[in-house]
Amino acid sequence: MDFNLGEYFPEKNSKPNDLEMIYYLFWDKGISQAEFNQLDIPYIFSMLKCFKYVKDKEQQELKRK
Repeated sequence: MDFNLGEYFPEKNSKPNDLEMIYYLFWDKGISQAEFNQLDIPYIFSMLKCFKYVKDKEQQELKRK
């Protein structure tokens, strides 16, 4: 059986989508599936918005240096 990862991930440098970012933000930080399911949707999107804002500001600062 020949497995080609490129078939499943054709874009090498693509950005993660919002759902992937949510997984990273919560589960990488130790939030379990049960805890995650109890969170309100607006809270989850608020956290994603804040994370993106901070990352954008960091990028702007790095470009200025």
